[in-house]
Amino acid sequence: MKRWKLILLSICTFGIFYLIAHSKAKKLSLQANTEITYSKKVDMNILDLVETLGGKNNIKGISATISTLKIEVENIELINKLRLKQIVNKGVMFNHNQIILVLGDNAITICAAIKELP
Repeated sequence: MKRWKLILLSICTFGIFYLIAHSKAKKLSLQANTEITYSKKVDMNILDLVETLGGKNNIKGISATISTLKIEVENIELINKLRLKQIVNKGVMFNHNQIILVLGDNAITICAAIKELP
C-alpha cells in the first residue's frame, strides 16, 4: 500500500507543478512588448557620412526603420558613391533623389545623430 500512495502523491505533485508552470507561461506569453530594441552604438563617423552625402545642405529629408536609413537629397550628383559604398558595407541603393542605406540595428541611432547636427 505504501508504494501505491507514493506513486499517487508523485503524480499529484507533478500535476500541480505542471498546472502552475503552464499558467505562468501563458500569462508571460500574453504580455505585449511595448519597446523596440535597437543598438545605440554607432560604428561609423557621422560627419564623414554626411560629407559623403554632399553635406548637410544636400540632405532634404531623412527617416529610419530598424535596419535601413532612407535619405532624400537635393542633388544626387554631389554624392561620392564610391566612398559611400566603402563607409556603408552592408548595402546602398540609389533611386532618383533617394538613397537607402542598409545599416543594421543602429539605423535609428544614426538617423537621430544626423538630425542633431547643426
